[in-house]
Amino acid sequence: SGPGAAAPGAAVVGKGARTGPDVRLADVLRDQRFMGVVGLSFLISLIFQQAYVALPVAMGAAGFSAADFGLALAVNGVLIVVLQIPVTRWLEHRDPRRLLVVSALLAGYGFGLTAFAGSVAVYALTVCVWTLAEIVNAPVQSGLVVRLSPVRGRGRYQGVYTMSWSVAALVAPTASGWVIDGHGADWLWAGCAALGTLAAAGYWLLMRGLPAEAKPVPPSAEAVPVAPGAEAKPVAPSAEAKPVTPGAGVAPAPATAAAAATAAAAAVE
Repeated sequence: SGPGAAAPGAAVVGKGARTGPDVRLADVLRDQRFMGVVGLSFLISLIFQQAYVALPVAMGAAGFSAADFGLALAVNGVLIVVLQIPVTRWLEHRDPRRLLVVSALLAGYGFGLTAFAGSVAVYALTVCVWTLAEIVNAPVQSGLVVRLSPVRGRGRYQGVYTMSWSVAALVAPTASGWVIDGHGADWLWAGCAALGTLAAAGYWLLMRGLPAEAKPVPPSAEAVPVAPGAEAKPVAPSAEAKPVTPGAGVAPAPATAAAAATAAAAAVE
């Protein structure tokens, strides 16, 4: 074997090289835990879609203008711009299961509170509640999708996950219109609260037994591997203990300088 030969069992990475088996769409659909995340993502997205489907209809039926709806919904954009980065940093080392449960409850009951809104200020307050849920849910759930996706199948996994939002955008207008026409807007907001509770319970059950993420080892604590046949590097001369030559003068410590001077004078005499 020449110097460029690969070690036995080593994976060869290069142009066109394969590092693992291909992940098919059927493999993604058979991944029960991941498909559970997709289903819960659909429920959460179905709730959030009501901000653009049912909320303007409900506010219009209550006598509010389009400008009032725009003012209430503008709170969503302002909060996202102001809070998304600091909140995401704060969430970095938190328990993702609790965060997803809390975000689902905030989303469901944030829209549920819309049933009690009677002014633009109260509508804006409900927008604040479910916007906070959106800020928490988006990065945590995206990180969970990446965590559950194999490296070679990450594209297919992301595609199936994103499709849950597209399907929710398709279903939301029909479902909300049917509920509002048949039962009234208050029943729709109650349904959002029920969906949020269902999603929270689903996140709690789904993430039970999920292995904890491995914490990165600090660089100073990592063991540096030594190649076979390589010699250990000698200790730097500055770090070695230097012997003292007999008769060589050694600078006295400041505390004993006076005593050393006295002893030298005695030796001369």
